[in-house]
Amino acid sequence: MSRALSPSRGLAAAATVGVLLLTPLAVTGLGTPAVADAAADCASPVDVSGLSRGDAVTALSVTAGTTPEEFPGTVLGVITDGIAPGVDMVMIDFGGAGANPAMDEIGGIWQGMSGSPVYLGDPADGNIVGAVAYGLSYGPSPIAGVTPYADMDTHMPTAPARVGVDGKTAQQIARADDGASRTDAERGFRILRSGLTLSGVDTSELGRVRKAAAKHGLTLRSRTFSADGTVGARAADVTVDDVAAGGNLAASVAYGDITMAGVGTTTSVCGGELVGFGHPLVQGGEVTYGLHPADAVYVQPDSAWAPFKVANIGDPVGTIEQDRMTGITGTLGTLPDAATVTSAFTAGSTTQDLSTDVYESDYLPDVVFYSGYTGADVVLDGDPMGTQEQAWTMTGTADGEPFAFSGSNVFAGSSWWSSYQAADEVASLAYYLNRIDGVEVDAVDVTAEQVSTEAQTWSILRVDQRKGGEWTPVSDRKSLKVTEGTLKLRVVVRNGDRTARLPLSVDIDDTGRGWGYLYVRGGDSVYQRSRAGTIEKFAQKVEDRVRNDQVQLELRMRGAGRTTVVTDLPRQGIVRGGQYISVSTPRR
Repeated sequence: MSRALSPSRGLAAAATVGVLLLTPLAVTGLGTPAVADAAADCASPVDVSGLSRGDAVTALSVTAGTTPEEFPGTVLGVITDGIAPGVDMVMIDFGGAGANPAMDEIGGIWQGMSGSPVYLGDPADGNIVGAVAYGLSYGPSPIAGVTPYADMDTHMPTAPARVGVDGKTAQQIARADDGASRTDAERGFRILRSGLTLSGVDTSELGRVRKAAAKHGLTLRSRTFSADGTVGARAADVTVDDVAAGGNLAASVAYGDITMAGVGTTTSVCGGELVGFGHPLVQGGEVTYGLHPADAVYVQPDSAWAPFKVANIGDPVGTIEQDRMTGITGTLGTLPDAATVTSAFTAGSTTQDLSTDVYESDYLPDVVFYSGYTGADVVLDGDPMGTQEQAWTMTGTADGEPFAFSGSNVFAGSSWWSSYQAADEVASLAYYLNRIDGVEVDAVDVTAEQVSTEAQTWSILRVDQRKGGEWTPVSDRKSLKVTEGTLKLRVVVRNGDRTARLPLSVDIDDTGRGWGYLYVRGGDSVYQRSRAGTIEKFAQKVEDRVRNDQVQLELRMRGAGRTTVVTDLPRQGIVRGGQYISVSTPRR
């Protein structure tokens, strides 16, 4: 419900409330910026129940560069329990009579304005109402929903995607906003989007990659990202000096050549502690994000939705430690621990090296995937994949004990799909390793090289058995008779007009009586599960993996164990296809 504000109601100022104090994390090698360099304001929260309709307010926010501008506005009213039970939402009108030429040109409040502090009267007095956090649902508008500052370090269960308004409030909004009808206003307020934006990845490919990931079961969080370009490249000329109330603020789960971050605004800084956004980034609760200054390029008008800020973010100057319903909070001066993901893709004389620090481990597989995929995409620049060799290493600790795993594989194809498969394999391994209790991944390093511009793909043609000094094709329509001793086979593979023969031998010690099967598969056709509950089981799965340029023979007899043999393709390329052969023992 909404509460009408009477001009006769006085202002009840609350006592000064500091931001939530949080425990610092270990400092990484990136350095420690001086906390004293940040502009502290230590604002005093206003009791929003004492606000009156028509009260003059001023917001601070940035449209370009790093210097906050003033945006005068007036209080429209308060939506009681609008954000959550006990957390009201203040409605502010920043439009009318040319009060804000910059906002008039943009079209209204914008995505990235989230966290902009709103003060009662003059900002210099330090009486802060709260942070801009919501905009009207129907489109660009000067009407903002403000999260009370006194509630911005409160841990609430769920952030509302939308705040409804009643008919009387909708009519009030429509009178204040010439572009809004009562029907428009009744749609209510929604969070100004400052969610994770993915940069460093070709957005034209993003949709196709996401669909492929979903289809093939790769568990990525990529669908929580937007790709509207609101986060650009790193900006080296912004520092902790630019962290101030009303200034740009970015929070990242990963930062580097692949960046996953959201850009908003700092609400207040006090004693080395910071609050911002007025709503969650992704509502992760207790988190470890990078805290960054940012340089706004400009605010892009949008006639259909809210305009949005485009910004470059600088190196981290602190750690975001809470991501809650009413905002994010963090500590300046102490940088978060990070896992480093590096990738290098080479094709001919061109190499693309990428490096990214990952602050939240849940996003490690995403960065591994996008880093590998993007490296190939940039170097190939539309050319076919051909054949590539890839090697990877993952290091970290399991219950405090160090580990290092390494592997390699070959991939081939004429389209983007092979790049996807190569990135998918390492990302899936990183995902399952990262899920083991007690595991902390420190680094993932991937190198890949295009060894041929042609897709060297071999297919299994048939399986031969050595009998009586001769090679005889094994029919998949008749059972293969096996006896104790050595079963000598060879797999014939073909690539165009080229043929290769791969020997395989299986020792048969005691087959007993009965039947079973013989399955011969190219490595590219072998389904390999990476899920493991312990570090020991993961190590075994890494050791047992079959490369795409190998052929696997699996013999299983009823009442006996499974025998697996692997042989290598003697030439470049991958092996596809397979042959299933029934097996039986002769009658005694």
